[in-house]
This record gives sequence, structure tokens and C-alpha cells, in this order.
Amino acid sequence: LIAKGYAQKPGLDYNETYASVARLDTIRTLIALVVQKEWKLYQLDVKSAFLN
Repeated sequence: LIAKGYAQKPGLDYNETYASVARLDTIRTLIALVVQKEWKLYQLDVKSAFLN
């Protein structure tokens, strides 16, 4: 639960933030490989929360 997240200050309210995201060129390469090999492409969305 976050209240007034806009008021957080780095170093005081949090030290580090990280989001695991694939690079755009990696995604494009994988899609090109799928097209070339005529594989089926499925979408997957993984939602996760990290509690401290």
C-alpha cells in the first residue's frame, strides 16, 4: 500500500528501485526468430510483488 508516493525522497524513504524489463532489441530479435521459424507466439504476463 502506497500513500502519497509522489512525496517519497530517495535515500530517506527508499534506497534502490529495480524493474526487470527486457531490452527492446531483444524482444524484436525474438519476434524475428519466431517469424522466420514459423513458430507459434504466445503472450505471457507475469505480475509479481516484492514485500520487504
